[in-house]
Amino acid sequence: MDRSTLAVLLVGAGMWGAIPGDATGQMRFSDDAPAGVEVTPAPRATPAAEAAVWSPRKGQLFPDLTLVLPDGNETRLTRWQNRVILIEYVAMPSPISQALAGGNRRGPLGEQVRSDVDVLQFTEVLPFFAKGVEFDPEEWVHVSLLVAGPDGGAPTVADARAWAQHFGIDAKEGRIVAAASTTTLERGVRNFAPGFHLLDKRFVVQAVGTSGDIAERLRLDVLPALADALGKGKESADSGSLKITLDDVRSLEPWPEVEPEQATMDPTTGQIATPRTDIEPGRMIQPVTMRTMEPIIRQERKLVMVYVFSTTSAASRQIWPIAGMMTVNNSAKVRSLRLDVEHDREAVGALKLEYVPTFLFYRNGKEVGRVTGQFSPEDVQKVIDANAS
Repeated sequence: MDRSTLAVLLVGAGMWGAIPGDATGQMRFSDDAPAGVEVTPAPRATPAAEAAVWSPRKGQLFPDLTLVLPDGNETRLTRWQNRVILIEYVAMPSPISQALAGGNRRGPLGEQVRSDVDVLQFTEVLPFFAKGVEFDPEEWVHVSLLVAGPDGGAPTVADARAWAQHFGIDAKEGRIVAAASTTTLERGVRNFAPGFHLLDKRFVVQAVGTSGDIAERLRLDVLPALADALGKGKESADSGSLKITLDDVRSLEPWPEVEPEQATMDPTTGQIATPRTDIEPGRMIQPVTMRTMEPIIRQERKLVMVYVFSTTSAASRQIWPIAGMMTVNNSAKVRSLRLDVEHDREAVGALKLEYVPTFLFYRNGKEVGRVTGQFSPEDVQKVIDANAS
């Protein structure tokens, strides 16, 4: 059996991972530690364990891997030392790797790769599950590490260049594409694809998402840990009890392009305190299309609230502050989405819409309520209270 046949079988079975002969089990953490890092390294593997697959765990020091950039230059992971590093292991034949990169929007890279998997693009889930985190090359980098080329073999410089170009990945944003070097492949990194490791600024592993449902691990484990590593975690915890009023946002620009400023409410007096800009409801309301919304509705455990609007509708613009208020005040029990019918015309018929804007509510994959026509914030809150646990 040749490598290309093996790659097809692995992807077709949904088991992209171990390829015979790639895992050495060597765990030379102390030899590879970044300079100046004072963290106790993980113990060396014993001779009996040397054949085991290398598997970094949370709290361990991560080795300084060697990477090859699209320009052909070799570099090491410590190039981005003192920044948080999110490593995404990419197998080019994997439908999940392709979907995370944007295959459902841009189309797959390669003729035999499926592009219909229910996995959202990384850039779509980042701001919501990482609590508003944006790409910032001074604070953190996202390294797309190619560990398998199109035929399942070792990735090349040309593969890295093609991946970056096809999916529009810009290194200036702190989004790095690189091919794993031979020494890196010898560590068995192909077993992690598709998957993620999150490293803090000390090169210590803070989150692992290399097994099970990778999309779920990304949403529930890796991205929240990224927010914590960047100092966004406490901010999110505070937002669960944050209470704002419609007046706090009505006088400001209530539209997705310009997010409304928020204010905190004193729970005793009910008075609005100093306005704050660190909580922005628009960044908590994930933009979707009909195609990307459907898997979220099926998989999300919380109540899902969808604000269906039109950018050309004055009423939609007027009601937008309600969406922001409901999102912030119910963030612990509601996941908020927004769907613009101007960019997704099929939604009008598919959702049987009579008016825009409309709030739709889903639980366990089924619609449990909708608020449309003339309504107040209290009408929206009643549906939330009746259906959110």
